[in-house]
Amino acid sequence: MLDNFLYYWVHRYMHENKWLFRNVHSVHHRVRHTCGVIGNCMHWLEYTLTAAVTLIGPILLGAHIYVLWL
Repeated sequence: MLDNFLYYWVHRYMHENKWLFRNVHSVHHRVRHTCGVIGNCMHWLEYTLTAAVTLIGPILLGAHIYVLWL
């Protein structure tokens, strides 16, 4: 739930911030053929931000570093 909550706010911020939308998030919106796999087509910075969001929950729970790597 935390991951979805944080992802929502990161995604929303990418829409609200004009520079981020124009230079980063627009890569995701250039795709015209929608499907689950193509939905992951994104700028490297957006990919890094959304991947970092998924690590916040396990880090807060004190997960072992091997769990984070997996």
